[in-house]
Amino acid sequence: MSDTQQASSTALSLPHNLFTSQKRFDKPNANDMQCGDLSERELKERYGLKNISETLDPWTDTRLRYPVGNYAFAAPAIIKEKIDRQKMTAMLFDEMRTLSRAVSFFGYRELFLRMVNHFQTGNGAVFRDPTLDFAYKQQIINDTSKDSTLKIIKDEIINNIDWEGECFNKEGVGLISNSLKDTRLPKFDRWKDGINGLGISVHDVYATKITLFSLELKRNKYTIKIHYQGQDHFGLDNQDIMKKIFHNVPLFRIWFLLQRWDKLGFKPFMVNMEAMIEIKGERSRNA
Repeated sequence: MSDTQQASSTALSLPHNLFTSQKRFDKPNANDMQCGDLSERELKERYGLKNISETLDPWTDTRLRYPVGNYAFAAPAIIKEKIDRQKMTAMLFDEMRTLSRAVSFFGYRELFLRMVNHFQTGNGAVFRDPTLDFAYKQQIINDTSKDSTLKIIKDEIINNIDWEGECFNKEGVGLISNSLKDTRLPKFDRWKDGINGLGISVHDVYATKITLFSLELKRNKYTIKIHYQGQDHFGLDNQDIMKKIFHNVPLFRIWFLLQRWDKLGFKPFMVNMEAMIEIKGERSRNA
C-alpha cells in the first residue's frame, strides 16, 4: 500500500456487513411459505395430484391394503379401509418420513426427521438446529472452488489491511461486496447432499448475510472472524411440485398436500442457520 493510500484510508468499525443477498430474510409472503390455499379440485386439476400415495387416499380418507396369505388370490385385489381424517394425516406424515430414506440414508437423516416433526407440530415457528449450523459451517470452510465466498473475502481483507494503523480499510468493503456478486453462495446442492439428507432438508439457501465480525492484528499476525447467516424455507411452491423430479415422487406429493390443501394447511417455516469462521495467518513480506 502506498503512503497516499495509507494517509487516505479510513478504519472500519466492526462488526460490519460485507454482503446481503437480494432475497431478503423473514419473507412470509414467499410462494413456498403459503399454506392451506388450494382446494381439492385445484390440486387435482391444476397440479395433477389425483393420486397422492400408493397406500393412502386422503380425498376419501381411505387406506388401501393388499391381501396376503393363502386367500390372496380369492380376495379382492385391494382392500379399502375407512379411517378418520386425524389418523389419515398422521399416516401421511409417517409415510413422508419413510419415503425420505431414499434421499437421506446417511449423514443428516435425523435432521430431516426433526424438520418433518417440526412441520407437523411446530405451527410455523422458526426452526434452528445445531446440527444444521455445523453442516453449514462445514460447507463453507470445505468449499475449495475458485468462486468460494470465504476465499474471496479472506483475500480481499488481507489485501486491505492497514498494518501501520492496525485496522481494515473502509475502502475494501466495496471491493468485497462487488466480488461476492459473482460468487456461488453457500448452499446444499452437491451430489452428496442428494443422499445425506441436506439436499431435501435445505438444498438452496434463500437469503444470506455475511459480516466481518472482528479483526485482530498483533505482531504481524491476523485473526479474522467472519459471521455467515443463512435462511431457507421448509416448504414447496407451485413451481416445485410441477417439476418432474418432485411431481413423480410420492414424498413430495404428500408434502405439497399437507402444506397446501385447504383441509390440512400445515404451516411451512423459516429455517435459520449460522456459522462463525475464524481465519488466522501472518503478514506477507510484500504487504
